[in-house]
Order: sequence, then structure tokens, then C-alpha cells
Amino acid sequence: MSETTSPVIENIVLAFDICYSSTIIEDLTLTGRFSKWQEFLVATRETVGKKSVSGGPSPYAFTGDGWLIMFPTQATGDTFFGYVHNLSTDFRRRYESSILPFLENPPRISGITFGADVGRLLTIDFFGKTEYVGRPINIACRLMNAIKDKVQDPEYKILLSRPLFNHLSKTITQPELQFHFVEETRSLKNVRNGETYRCMLADVNPSGD
Repeated sequence: MSETTSPVIENIVLAFDICYSSTIIEDLTLTGRFSKWQEFLVATRETVGKKSVSGGPSPYAFTGDGWLIMFPTQATGDTFFGYVHNLSTDFRRRYESSILPFLENPPRISGITFGADVGRLLTIDFFGKTEYVGRPINIACRLMNAIKDKVQDPEYKILLSRPLFNHLSKTITQPELQFHFVEETRSLKNVRNGETYRCMLADVNPSGD
């Protein structure tokens, strides 16, 4: 068989999603500028894949309008939130320069949203590629999607599980990464039977608006 299992590992999972990507694609397609989106995603991929420090990110999967990123649990708060900050800054700059000028009807909301969790993942080798299965991926994606449940402007917001926040907050030393975190609650479908889930929300807007 070509599918084999490997030991369970523990990782930090970061999920991010491009707001209103379907609306943007529709607009660019109707005006014959769809290639602009392809160029934008390829350039964004370069930022996503940057790994300048030990314990940095490893891109796992492209989801069509975002990515799943893996971090080792030894990653510091500076490493993790530095990545989020740099990605947000780069995304906003590139969107405003290479996508926004070509849109006839820009969406009111533009940017990216983040969700993150930490925990155990099963690694599976499918046809020579390592795949991950486990609760942290589920939680990270559901937190990312749950931001808009109680937030009017979800762009450049991150929602973390409480355990991950407790893990990372002790190692945030850089002033520009001292985001204002507030405790929030969300009901996540198929998580603890939909019971209230405690998490931490922060605005990582690179413009400071």
C-alpha cells in the first residue's frame, strides 16, 4: 500500500482566509482581468512560504482562498505573531496596488482573517505527501470562520483558542506585536456539542485603523 501512518505530532495550526475572494474573482472575470488574481496569489504564496527563523512556519495546504500553516510548538509568540503581522502587511500592500485598481465594484470588506489552535495531529503519508488529520485543524478553521459571527469588520482579525494564547503570550516581546487581546466566546459547530468555546480575539490591522 502507498498509504502509511506515522507517529502523532503536536503542532500549532494557523488558518487564514481571503475575505470576499469569490466577489473579487467574479469582478475580475467579468472584466477580463482574471490573470491579475493568478499573479496576486503567486506573489502571496512567496510571502506565505517565507521562513527566516528557526521554529518558523511551514505552509501545508492551499484551500482555494487561503492557506493552512503549521508551526512547531516551540515557536515563540514573536515568531508566530510576527508572521501574522508580516503577512497582513504584505497582503494589504499588494491588494491595494495590484487588485483594487482593477475592480469595478470592490467589496466593502477586504483583507484576511485568521484562526489558530494547537494540539495533536495524526500524520498520514498519501502517495508520497504528508497529510495531517486532527482537532487543531478543525478548530483553527472554525475559529477563522467564527470571527464574523460577532464582529462587523472581520478583516485582519485573529481568533485563537485559549490554550494557544496561553502558550504564546508569554513570549511576545516586540512592541509592534503587543496586540490588544480580548476574550470572546463562540459556538463552534460539532465542537463540544456546540457549547460555548472560550477564545481570544485581536485586531492585527497593519494600517492601525
